[in-house]
Amino acid sequence: RKSSSKRFDGHKAAIAVDAESQLITAVDVLPGNAADASLALPLTESSEHNTALEAEETVGDCAYGDGNTRQEFTDAGRKLVAKVADHGRKGQIHKSQFHIDLEAMTCTCPAGNTTANLIPTGFWLNKQGQKQRRQSFAFPVAVCTSCPLRPQCIQAKANRGRWIQLHPQEALLQQARAFQNSPEFQPYRQMRQTAEHRLARLVQLGLRHARYFGRKKTLF
Repeated sequence: RKSSSKRFDGHKAAIAVDAESQLITAVDVLPGNAADASLALPLTESSEHNTALEAEETVGDCAYGDGNTRQEFTDAGRKLVAKVADHGRKGQIHKSQFHIDLEAMTCTCPAGNTTANLIPTGFWLNKQGQKQRRQSFAFPVAVCTSCPLRPQCIQAKANRGRWIQLHPQEALLQQARAFQNSPEFQPYRQMRQTAEHRLARLVQLGLRHARYFGRKKTLF
């Protein structure tokens, strides 16, 4: 499924493009239900192999900005530039408006209230399918009940305060958010469109219709 109302039959095309020459340097085919970022690092490595050049950095859209992909590039000693997606309920004060201090392990809300109360809230799954414990900062019920920002902050029942999830790669996500809000991020907004332009051109050349069944033949 592309969304709750749109679905498709087939595969996904994944390409890497040199930002300066706009030449396609690597290509692969993903299952239709695979995450777009699942081949980000292999495509970067394939680009280096095909061009015999070293990739200085990899640029992608927000589909490549998840914590798992950032951790994968960090572990490989590579630089990834991608916008952090804004998740959360519409009309609700976003997590990015809360200040999470990873050294003191505290969370401060826009109203100035601070909590150090971390509670378990399930598990995350990394790219290897391994479970990672999920934790959230929980604000006291009494604090949130009397807060003037409550209508914009929390839509839960009156007997619960606001929870802010602490991501396993919170430090990497914080760095990315700070960078994307800086003037230095502006050139990357235009650079990431290079791959989208190449995909649009491939669609004009018939990319939407594979000649064969199966991903290996489709890749060929």
